[in-house]
Amino acid sequence: MTAAHARPPVIVLDLGGTKIAAVLVGGDGTVLVGGGGTVLARHARPTPAREGAEAVLDAPAEAARAVRAPDATAIGVAAAGVIDPVTGTVTSATDTLHGWAGTAWPPAWPTAPASRWPATTTYAPRRRRNCPRNRPSAGATLVYAAVGTGVGGAVAVGGRVLHGAAGVAGHLGHLPGPEADGLPCTCGATGHLEEIAADPPTPPTTRGGRIATPDQAAEALAAGAHSVVVGTAITAPTALTRAFVAALPA
Repeated sequence: MTAAHARPPVIVLDLGGTKIAAVLVGGDGTVLVGGGGTVLARHARPTPAREGAEAVLDAPAEAARAVRAPDATAIGVAAAGVIDPVTGTVTSATDTLHGWAGTAWPPAWPTAPASRWPATTTYAPRRRRNCPRNRPSAGATLVYAAVGTGVGGAVAVGGRVLHGAAGVAGHLGHLPGPEADGLPCTCGATGHLEEIAADPPTPPTTRGGRIATPDQAAEALAAGAHSVVVGTAITAPTALTRAFVAALPA
């Protein structure tokens, strides 16, 4: 290692909608590297997003095992969704991770027979736990944006993450933005930044083909289409227009 670390190392996990990443860092928050600058312990694997909460919990446990060190004392987890910072329960989440909402991280997670695991696990909803070491002052404010499959973030003051009364402080992806006006969000609302800033962003969907009545148009919109193109194989614009005008509220 390039430098001595007074405090034991910590396993850091990032659980996202597409991949899970794990790395071993020093107690001061710096990534542990070898003499050639190579990261000593790093691991990534796809997130089993559609396989249910149990599979999603198992995958980061395996990632943590891949980077563990005998003297590691804690695991820090940054996960998608709204996470209760005390209990580790996912209080709400989109369906990017199937069945993720309501999941409780086991108190002894991760566990394995004949394995020594750190005693402390901390949780954060896709957030950094601490401000940068070189912050300009002890009371500095950090606004952190995490852009990936979704958009997460955090607000920290003086090195402490602000959770807010409902635990959603810093969820930047679900702030309204004029550029996203009208676009459906994965959370069920519309007009959120995540729809235009996520990587890749969710493209608006236009439904067309054999939509000739107001009921058919309404059904397409209810299924998630952002807009519809009205018409059939042989378009009769006058008759179609009359039907849709008649369906408008008085």
